[in-house]
Amino acid sequence: EFSPGARDFFGSVEKEIEIYYAQGPLLARPEWEDPQVPDYESLAIYRTGIAKKGAPEGVMPGTSAIVRAPHEKGRVVCFSPHPELTESLGHLLVKAVIWAAGP
Repeated sequence: EFSPGARDFFGSVEKEIEIYYAQGPLLARPEWEDPQVPDYESLAIYRTGIAKKGAPEGVMPGTSAIVRAPHEKGRVVCFSPHPELTESLGHLLVKAVIWAAGP
């Protein structure tokens, strides 16, 4: 599910989509404050989950699927799923790269 801000960021996307996931990282805020980890904006979260290859059930829903953040002198976007492997979603990567390249 995309956040309202993500729908503006990526352009016209549905509120909820299906996207290819291949056991990528699950992005969740740490329970401790680590000054090396910048605060980030969650652009999309998982509403459902997959538990394969020994992954525990019920961990995935509610974690971030796509995040963005400033980092040092630049910007970073992290995708947990694979829009490049999902038909008609490759434009998400293009938008992310343009944003990360900065003004």
